[in-house]
Amino acid sequence: MNADLYPERSAPRIDYALMQEEYPKLKAALTRAERSGDPLRVRAAVARFVQKSDAIGCMPDDWPRWRNALEDAFEAWRRTDAADDDYFERGGVELGIWREVAARFDF
Repeated sequence: MNADLYPERSAPRIDYALMQEEYPKLKAALTRAERSGDPLRVRAAVARFVQKSDAIGCMPDDWPRWRNALEDAFEAWRRTDAADDDYFERGGVELGIWREVAARFDF
């Protein structure tokens, strides 16, 4: 069978067993990170979510929850002195990491 004629058949399979195992952990990690009030902790939870979703082969239907958490955390981080230090002293290193994580949601 020609993969060019049937691209859906050559697509990677979704690992549903891994999704069932990892999804509750990822969701709990995001909740803990949000409750901590630490934007960098939220960013780490979202980055882990994206990494695991890539390994599973898809994102869950409520993936916007993680994207919205990332956006909220970025806004909170942007208003801190750490953001000012990053802009002026570190050359935007942290900002680049935020952009990298956010870009993973672009389909």
